[in-house]
Amino acid sequence: MAIPESDSLTGRRQFVLQAAALCLPAWVQAAPPAHDPFGFIRPPRRLPEISVLNSANQRIALQRLLTGKVTAVQLMFTGCSAICPLQGALFAAVAAKMSSQDKDLQLISLSIDPLTDTAAAMRQWREQFAAHPLWQVLAPREQDLSAILALLKGPIVGNERHSGNIFLFDRQAQLVYKTAEMPPASHVLEMLHAFAGRKT
Repeated sequence: MAIPESDSLTGRRQFVLQAAALCLPAWVQAAPPAHDPFGFIRPPRRLPEISVLNSANQRIALQRLLTGKVTAVQLMFTGCSAICPLQGALFAAVAAKMSSQDKDLQLISLSIDPLTDTAAAMRQWREQFAAHPLWQVLAPREQDLSAILALLKGPIVGNERHSGNIFLFDRQAQLVYKTAEMPPASHVLEMLHAFAGRKT
C-alpha cells in the first residue's frame, strides 16, 4: 500500500487506519479474556424494541432494520481515539470484501455515546473509512443504552462500555454469535455468509 502524497492529517490518518485493517489478521488470534466468552449464543437473544438515530438524522426502529438481513454489529463512539478507529478500519475491511451478492448482509456501528454522537458526527466518522451502502452508523437513546449493553456485553464492570467483539444477528433479528476481540475481517464475512446460508 503506497503512502498517500497528501500531507493532510486526514489523508495520513486514513492511510494508518487502512494499514491497520490489513494487519488485523496477524495479531488478533489471541484468546479473549475468560470473562468475555465468544461463540454461538444459545438460545439466541433479541434486543429490546428501541429506536435509533441514523446519520441522515432519522429515527428508525432497530428491530425493523435488523429483520430480514444478516447483520454484524460493533460498539463505538465518534470521539474515541483508542479501539474505535480500529473498529472502523475493521468494518471498512469487511465492506471492501463484500460483493454484489451480499445485499442481504449489513454492518452496523452502534454508538455507546448517544448524547454526543449526532447525525453529523456519525456521518463524518463513517466517511473517514470510505462509506459503504451496506454500512450504517446508529445511536440509540441514552435511556436504552444499558439494555443494549446488557444483552451484548453482559454485566458492565465500572464505566467500561468498549468492546472489540463483533455481534452477529440473524434474519429474525436475534443475536446468534459473538466473535473474539478484534477478529479478522475475513472471519466476520465468513460468519455473515454462514448465517446467510452460503459459503464465503
